[in-house]
Amino acid sequence: MYQRLLVTFLASLMPLAVMGAAVPQPAHPPLTAAASSGSSVTKPLAAVITKSEGRAIRTVTDSTYDGLFAAPSAEAGVRDIIKAGRFRINGFAIPADAQTLAKDWPKGYTVNGTVWLAKEGDHYVVDKKTYTAYDDAALAVVKRIPAGLEIRIYDQDGDHHGDAIEASVWEAIIPQTLDTDDAGNILVRRLSASAYPPAVPGEGRAYDASHFTEGSGEKVAPENMDASIRPGDMALFAYTPSGWTLRRAIPVTGPLQAAKDHRYYQLNGVRYPDAMRFSRDNLPISNRCGEFINTLHYFKAMHRPEAPAVTLWLVPTSSGQPGAPAGFTSGDSAAPLLKQALRQSWQQLAHTAISTDGRGVPAGKPWMTPSAYHQAAEVITAAQKVYDQRQAPVIMDYERYLLYLALNGGQDDIGARYAGYDFEGIHQAGH
Repeated sequence: MYQRLLVTFLASLMPLAVMGAAVPQPAHPPLTAAASSGSSVTKPLAAVITKSEGRAIRTVTDSTYDGLFAAPSAEAGVRDIIKAGRFRINGFAIPADAQTLAKDWPKGYTVNGTVWLAKEGDHYVVDKKTYTAYDDAALAVVKRIPAGLEIRIYDQDGDHHGDAIEASVWEAIIPQTLDTDDAGNILVRRLSASAYPPAVPGEGRAYDASHFTEGSGEKVAPENMDASIRPGDMALFAYTPSGWTLRRAIPVTGPLQAAKDHRYYQLNGVRYPDAMRFSRDNLPISNRCGEFINTLHYFKAMHRPEAPAVTLWLVPTSSGQPGAPAGFTSGDSAAPLLKQALRQSWQQLAHTAISTDGRGVPAGKPWMTPSAYHQAAEVITAAQKVYDQRQAPVIMDYERYLLYLALNGGQDDIGARYAGYDFEGIHQAGH
């Protein structure tokens, strides 16, 4: 019989756990450096936060870090560390060579349950790219690590150069329920697709992955659970040698003052740079950074001091530098934000003409095709019901996003197009 977990506050976040994959692997001790006295210390030689540079990612192989390695360059140093079996992602070493990959990871080297490196025929595949040489494929695994995550470099022989590396790859979810099973494991579940109103024609994928859903099977041992996590928070998960590990993301709350998708998000006078390729596949599309700010912008709920407060959640790092922006939630502002969006939506629909092609509609007047009008009316009606019933904030956020798509159309939203949302939106006669 499942029992509701009584979540208690921890004075500080649990230590960072090492991570693993579906193929059973031996647990590894944490990486350490050598102190001048010869005793072991856990402080890294350097902590690198991967960063976005346009659509590229500056990682530990960049020439900026050449001086941290005995090899002629950072890239050569990282290659040497991989070959020594001392580059770990989430606690598991990238296979040192092709033989190790075949022996220990016959289905492919995985990170958080996703294959990052596999052999197919006579070549290797990383991130849909093929490599003939194993060493090049292994290096590509390092370069695949998203922006905004921490890579720690250790000096274990005391020569002041890096000879071991540990990378932490986290992904984001919004837990909705926290329960325990008979063995004391914590069952973390995000909202399932069935929790949302029935889909309307043209609605796409709210999620791109299915971790921490009913039937997905994840269990979290109590020692791997950050007990400060509450339903509706944003949490970060990783699979480790000790099992699934969750920790709470760092919240920053306030009106959204400025934002540019793929660039930055500003709250309380501080700009937080975006992180390319950080995994938000297990977040609702409406709570991913770009989609969330597009919705706020459309309904004029940002750029104003009196705008309702929202929360940007950041990946924690040991260095204290801001990690990746994981996503946004509305929290207590979800209801007033949805109420405002509904008011604007009903008004826009009331002043919109119905036309098959816009002919005969006075210049400048908004119009919609019959199918788009019906689609928008369905979305507004469903969102009104969600608001009236005061459903979970994450559902209100999603319905607000659908309102934006139904009225604006999905053509301006990259995430909507990728996820299969097909909304025509409102046209202006004469344009």
